[in-house]
Order: sequence, then C-alpha cells, then structure tokens
Amino acid sequence: HNMMRSVSRPILLRHAHTRALSYLLSWGNKPWERLAQRLKDENVESVYVDRLQRTMGRKVTIEDQVHELEQEILQETASALRRTEDKVNYTLLQLQCKGRDIDKETRDDSRRQLISEFNTLRQEGFNARRDLTIHREACGIRIQNWERTLRLYPIPARCAMDAFKAPIAEPEKRGGGEGGCEN
Repeated sequence: HNMMRSVSRPILLRHAHTRALSYLLSWGNKPWERLAQRLKDENVESVYVDRLQRTMGRKVTIEDQVHELEQEILQETASALRRTEDKVNYTLLQLQCKGRDIDKETRDDSRRQLISEFNTLRQEGFNARRDLTIHREACGIRIQNWERTLRLYPIPARCAMDAFKAPIAEPEKRGGGEGGCEN
C-alpha cells in the first residue's frame, strides 16, 4: 500500500501541475495576449499585433509548435544551403571570367599574372565545392552527393604559366539561366 502511495502521489502532483500550467497558458492569461487584445480594441495597427492575433483564440498544441519549429529549421537549412551554393557559383563564375581574360590578353607578363590569379581562384573553387558537398551531406543529401557536386560544379585543370588559352570545365546542365562575365 505504501508503494502504491509513493507511485501515485508524484503522478497526481504532475497532473495537478499540468492542469495549473495549462490554465496559466490558456487564452487571456498570457501578458502578450492581453496587450494584443487591448491594442486590437483600440484599433492600433501593428505588424506585431497581427502576428499575435494569428495565435490568439486558437488552441496551440505542442504538436503545432513542434511543426512550426520544424518548418522554420527546414527553411533556414535550405537558405543556408543556397548561400553555400551561391559561394561556389560565384567562385566558378570568377574563374570562368578570369579564363576569358587570359584568352584575350596579348602581353606575356599580364597573362602570367592572370594565370596566377586563375590558379588561385581554382583552389578557392575546390574549397567552396568541398564546403558545399559537406554541407549537403550534413543536410542529409548523401546518395551520390560527391559525384553530383563534381558534375554540377567542375573545376578546370590548372593553367600552365606559358598557356595562351585557359582550360575550360563545362558543368552538367540542370536547368536555369546562362551565366555571363562582365569585361
């Protein structure tokens, strides 16, 4: 009997605590709800009131909150992945433009300088592509991830210091617009 009391007492206390907490979190008991309602009654327009009104009067469950948080995390993950991909694309575009500059340059000393810059950008391209590949893998994109990033973001071969034309690496087409270089 004593064993029954020690088990049921914490359960009863937990239920009482849950009921009290649920009352405190019910409509009108949160300070922000009271403020939002007052401002609504006074016809005050505010983006913050609008945001709060979306949750006022409806029962928000833990599942709703978890779902909302999951969506926010997914959106931020996608945005971060896009920013990482943008870094790769920007570096590869710079590399492509530098290659075009090499192809046009007629003076040997200027061409060697451009080739040196090309080869430095090439290494930055490798680093950016590696970062993207790792980021994709961390986001759960694991099936043929490395192969796909190699195909979509190819890095041209190293340019020899006495070259007159820069090496070119063509990416696999995946839809979207054509890039360009400003000269």
